[in-house]
Amino acid sequence: MTAQNNQAEKTDFFIPLVDAYQRLGTGGQADLRRVKNLDAVADLPAYYRWLGNRKPSLALQRFAFLLPYLGRHIPGLAPGRALRKGRVNEVRMFQVLRSHSPRDLEQLRRLFQQADSPGMDANKLGRSLHFWGRSAKQDLLRDFLVTEIDLSSNTSQTADLSDDQG
Repeated sequence: MTAQNNQAEKTDFFIPLVDAYQRLGTGGQADLRRVKNLDAVADLPAYYRWLGNRKPSLALQRFAFLLPYLGRHIPGLAPGRALRKGRVNEVRMFQVLRSHSPRDLEQLRRLFQQADSPGMDANKLGRSLHFWGRSAKQDLLRDFLVTEIDLSSNTSQTADLSDDQG
């Protein structure tokens, strides 16, 4: 296997997991959707069916916990940007940042629910959850806030253009 193929395999690691979730069927998906907390994911047979031949890990457990509320895969769309587009309140984003594990992920899951299962890049979400900690939470918040700046600057540019024409 070449280095380029190996890099592509790492990049697309989480897409097959999203596909495996779809193949679980409604019963397995419902089990993962109804689980109350992160620790309970490891007690579900659906989690192990979803894993297939992959070794269980905390990172995969985190991904499985959020997966039922992940919308469609949109390449390149960071989770923070997706949550901003889903009209999540900034204060609630700060609650995720300030909370400790596993409460932070439970709150993040609620934000996914509030945003009505926002579509985002499953690989970006998966990598963030793999390295979940203070830095990953700060990246999530930064992407969320940068989107706000992008949206307001686009609005002001549009207003400037309309003023120039009038």
